Amino acid sequence: MYLRALVDRICRDPDKAREALVREYGSLSFALEADPRDLALSLPGEANAAALLGLLRHAARYVHVEAFGPHPMLSSLTRCREYVKALYVGAFYERCAMLCLDARFRLIRCVMMASGSISEVQFYHRQIAEEALRSGAAYVVVTHNHPSGLLHFSLQDLQTTRRAAQHLSALRVTLLDHILTADSDTYSLRQSGVLPPESWGGGNGHMIEKWIKS
Repeated sequence: MYLRALVDRICRDPDKAREALVREYGSLSFALEADPRDLALSLPGEANAAALLGLLRHAARYVHVEAFGPHPMLSSLTRCREYVKALYVGAFYERCAMLCLDARFRLIRCVMMASGSISEVQFYHRQIAEEALRSGAAYVVVTHNHPSGLLHFSLQDLQTTRRAAQHLSALRVTLLDHILTADSDTYSLRQSGVLPPESWGGGNGHMIEKWIKS
């Protein structure tokens, strides 16, 4: 309803614009995931409207993430869940991002590693290890979303996560968690006990246990 009203307001020919967007992308919501340049091609004569539509999802996500500050303390699973949900506001396609944290659980940087389709995204354990080294991270949280609303990990997700935990452990970096978000809910592999014992990071076990429970 909101998107329909917005299109009515910003487009010279709203009916034609809605028809073109639904034909090209399947729905007005999915059109927000398109590159602004592609939107401009789908809406000839509506350059300003296409540019605005292309910015909407980024603006909404930016507002939610910025509320945490530039380098927030993600010193609990609860806090980390909230940050992860903010990262995927308005996302209609699967994405994978990793959070690089220092020894105090402060966010060093967030790296968007991959963007996929409506139902799939591929990420690689070597990529996770490389980004962790580049950031000087002590802890890493891998995240991804399921726009479908299904709150469960695929077998490939679990295999890649376990390999990443092993690679990071060899680098003396701890894979703190892999958090999945769908329909404003989250699922933590760390809390579920799926991550292998070696991923607890040696002497950091008590800190991680506190992180989970707080």
